[in-house]
This record gives sequence, C-alpha cells and structure tokens, in this order.
Amino acid sequence: MWMVLGLIALGTYIVVKWVSKNFDFFEKQGVKFVKPYPLIGTNTWLLGRENIAVILKKFYDQFPNEKIFGLFNFAAPFYVIRDPDLIKHLAVKEFENFSNHMKFVDTNHDEFFGSMLTTLRDKKWKEMRSALSPIFTGSKMRMMFELMSEVGEEMSEYFWEKYSNQGPVAYDIKNIFSRFTNDVIATCAFGVKCDSFRDPSNEFFKIGQSFVRFSSPLQMMKFLLIRYFPKTSRTFGLMIFSKDNKNLFYKMIIENMNTREKNNIHRPDLINLLMQIRKGELHHEDGNDDAEHESIAAVKEEIHNHGNISAKKLWTDNEIIAQCFLFFIAGFETSSATLRYLAYELATNPEVQEKLVTEIDKLHENLDGSHLSYEKIQSLKYLDMVISETLRKWPAAFTTDRQCSKDFTYKGDDGLEFNLEKDMVIWIPIYGLHMDPKYYPEPEKFDPERFDESNRHNLNLNAYLPFGIGPRNCIGSRFALMEMKIAIYYLLLKFTFEVGPETQVPLKLKRTPNGLQPDVDVKLRLQPRHV
Repeated sequence: MWMVLGLIALGTYIVVKWVSKNFDFFEKQGVKFVKPYPLIGTNTWLLGRENIAVILKKFYDQFPNEKIFGLFNFAAPFYVIRDPDLIKHLAVKEFENFSNHMKFVDTNHDEFFGSMLTTLRDKKWKEMRSALSPIFTGSKMRMMFELMSEVGEEMSEYFWEKYSNQGPVAYDIKNIFSRFTNDVIATCAFGVKCDSFRDPSNEFFKIGQSFVRFSSPLQMMKFLLIRYFPKTSRTFGLMIFSKDNKNLFYKMIIENMNTREKNNIHRPDLINLLMQIRKGELHHEDGNDDAEHESIAAVKEEIHNHGNISAKKLWTDNEIIAQCFLFFIAGFETSSATLRYLAYELATNPEVQEKLVTEIDKLHENLDGSHLSYEKIQSLKYLDMVISETLRKWPAAFTTDRQCSKDFTYKGDDGLEFNLEKDMVIWIPIYGLHMDPKYYPEPEKFDPERFDESNRHNLNLNAYLPFGIGPRNCIGSRFALMEMKIAIYYLLLKFTFEVGPETQVPLKLKRTPNGLQPDVDVKLRLQPRHV
C-alpha cells in the first residue's frame, strides 16, 4: 500500500517538475512575469472563474510601467507586448520574423481547416492573401453595396410589420443581427437569397447557428484536445468543424460554381470573385481608391506588401471553399456580436443615439427619395465614430498572436533587450490596450467623440487594433464596417433601441474562454419613432 502511494507521489512529482521546467525562463531573462501554476501555467481561465479577456486585462494591468511581460501557456513561456510602438515594430517592420499565427491544428489531420487564410503559414499564406486582397477593395465593396442594402431594408420592414401586429416587444438583439449578417453573407458571398427573419430554418442560418455553440464546455474540451493532443484527436476522429456541415457547405458551393460556369452567370459577389481567382483572372488595383472616405478602423489593404506574389497558381476547389467557409463563419458571428454591443450602447447612452438619429435623418432627407449609395453611407461621420468606439470597448478579438520564425533578439534604443527562441509566441493584448486609461481616458465610458477628427491627433493609433495590425490583419474589415453601417442606418430610420426590465444593466461577462460574451442574452426593445 505504502509502496503504491509512494510511486504515485513520485510520479506526480516527476510530472509536475517536467511541466514546470520552463517556469524560470523569464527570471533568467530579467523580464517580469505572472507567477504560473503547476500544470496550467497562467491559464487560469481553465478554472472557469472569470472571462478570459478580463483575466488577461488584469495581467496587463499588473505591469503598467513595462513594455513586455511574461505568461505561460501551460509549460510554454510567451511574451505579452504591451507597448503600442513595440507592437508595430514587431508586427510590421519585423514582419518576416513574425508572419505566422501560433499553430493551432495539425493541417495533415484537418486539411480543410488548415487551408483557411487564418491558419495558412509562410509562402502559402502570402500567396492566398495576395490572391484574396483584390476582393476587398473599395470598388468591390461598391459592387456588393446594393445587395447588402437590400437586406437592411428588408430587416427594417420586417420589424415594422412585427410592431404593427404586436406592438413593441423585447428582442434578443444578437439573434436579430445574426439573421441580418447571415442574409448579407448569403447574398454578397454566395449569391443565395435568404430571408432569415421570416424563414430561420434556411440551411445557411442553421449552419451559422451551429457555430454559435463553439463556447460550450464540450466544444472547448474538443478544441483543447485537438490543439494539444493531435494524435489522440486523430484516433477519435475529432475535427474543428463537423463533417456533416463541411459536406453540406462543400456541396452548396460546388453546385453554385458549376451552375454559373455552365450558364455563364456573372454576379457581383464573393463566389464570382473567387471563381476569377481560381482561374488567375482577378488582379490588384492601383491607387488608394477610398482614402477620403476611409474609416479609422478600416484596414488599408493596399498599403501592405505581401511580397508581390504574382505566381499564376490555379487554386483547388478545397482551397477556394475553405475561404468561403472562413468568410461565412467570420462574417456571421463577429459582425453580429459587435452590432449587439453597439445597439446596447445606444440604448444605454440615449444622447449618443439621439445625435446619431439626427445625422441619419439628415442624410435620408437629402436623398429625397433616391437610393442610398456607398458614398452616402460613408459620409456618416458620427456613425463611423460610434462604430469605432464600439470596436474599442468591445473588440471582437480580445487578443492576437504572432509566432517567431527564427531565433530573434530585440535591442531597443531605451535599453530594452529580450530574446525569443524559434517558434516562441508573442501575444498582443488588444483588449488591454483598448481599456488602458493611458490611451483612452475613462475607458469604461462609451464616448464616440474620441474618434472625432478634431481629437484624432490625441490618439495613439498603434493602441487601436480592432482588426489587428500589420500585413496579417483582418482582410474583411471594409466588408464588416459596411454591413454594420447599413444595419444601423436602416433600423434607426424607423426605430430606436431602448432598455427594458429584461435588459441587464450594466452587462456582466460570461465566464468563458471565448472572448467578450455577455452573461445573459442582451434584450432590447425596438421603439418605433413614427407612429
């Protein structure tokens, strides 16, 4: 008995010592760090006590005078870069050393997931990013604007009909915007006409809803197994996305492309542009076509050089469909989540909502019955400020990362020096920066005036990263901003957002590792403006 207990104790000691072998890494480097726990490192979110974004912000706040500090992803040490200028230096100037995200999954195990732009690495990423960049220029956004605007009008009409039949009621506002973004993606990307408000059982919306369940404990356990135990995952056939959903999506896209090719159908949407890419027919445009209308949050794709990759590679169906899948799940969830928080902030800050309604009404009157245009909606400066502030306070990505491709030493003019070994990871604390009073006084306050043109000289734009930074930022920022503007424009023409007894104020965050998610559904009332 005592021998068995002794062996168990010895085994436990050996395991703990082995997983803790790197815990003195930052001490040797002379870098301040958060003290790790055995087995989990600094991944205290695994204990389920707090939201992961809040935990990382607390770590960020522990070192107000440091440009860098250390954390441990289980046993692996990684740097957190909390200085905006140093972040820009590493993510832009040193991009060739930090061009990849942390490897999340064995691409040999899940080729479909591994073919997505976000998971591609090195030359494959450069080739795909260069090929996809022309899709998201201003001219291509103009092509998609009419399709997107039609969805916005239909959404507004639907809720006006609902009000006429049953009066003002409280809605799960995230569900509203999920239906909107689903229909936008369906028409702008895949040429499929959906009406998720009247028919929420359509295939596109059902697929999108299945991804909302990513934050369930079972799904998170699956992610961890795939990430840290790839061989075990292969044995049990675990995949990031279900085989049924992938097969359904694959079939839809292949049939769509085949029908277009057979009947010579051309439509201003993503599928058409991807078909051009597949044939090597889509080319980069010259010039900065929208500089005068650009949002402060938008990624200016044309400033980034991806190595001028011009190889006339013919993309496979699997590679093309993987990008379609990525655009769908990213467009479905992130924009609807941001719109949820935007509506909540308008409802709880009526003076902001009133000012925004005035701007929208003025534009609508000036249209004098003519259709809303891409240029006109870009002229709504206060709407852009409101969206920019929402993205600051509620960023869709609370952090991002880069992986070092080779041994690297940083030596700054201020005496800062640190070393990264090949494959080490740096984290960029987006939420921490966005909520730092050093860059945003009273960060908990929702204040769109921060982004007024007269105040922009006070902003450190390296500390504003709603769509990431450097060449490896979010390729779809223009698309996301345009659909958010359209959604708010058409709803505020007829309604205002109002809190009710079912609205949680202030919002509490769910104890989840899946980003900034509210603890309960955000329920708001759509109050008609003209009765």
